[in-house]
Amino acid sequence: LDAPVGLRTAKAASTDDRLDADGKRVYQPEYAIDGNTGTHWVGKGNDLANMWFDIALDQYRKVTGIRFLSDPNATLSFYRATIVLNDSHAQKVQLTDRQRNTKGWFYFPIDGVDTDSLRILFTEYQAPWSSLPIPGFDGHPIFGIMNAMILSEVEIYGQ
Repeated sequence: LDAPVGLRTAKAASTDDRLDADGKRVYQPEYAIDGNTGTHWVGKGNDLANMWFDIALDQYRKVTGIRFLSDPNATLSFYRATIVLNDSHAQKVQLTDRQRNTKGWFYFPIDGVDTDSLRILFTEYQAPWSSLPIPGFDGHPIFGIMNAMILSEVEIYGQ
């Protein structure tokens, strides 16, 4: 594996509105790139059908992989995603049957594309208690299955 690269900022289609005692949002997108597995980004459940997550890199790099951690104590929320690396390259990633309903980090190789940012489009979800995918970004509605998209950490690998 190449080394993790520096990440500058993160944005998301939506963020859960819960506030802490100081009035600050508890689940900011930047928490998914802060290196702390104890913090999380949580997207609003009613936005799952159009959920995306953008990451700006610290500089232009050749991206060779991406690694996700949903929550150290839960399975990864999505089943399939499309990683958009630039205007001319997008790559689909999917959990294997062995990875479904397992906890921990999940690494996906990327074709080695030069970029300074990327967008993750979550296309299908899985309920933590089910091995069946739940349709998402591809236009199929999601009702009452999951109430949030959760990412504890995202790491981008490259040169």
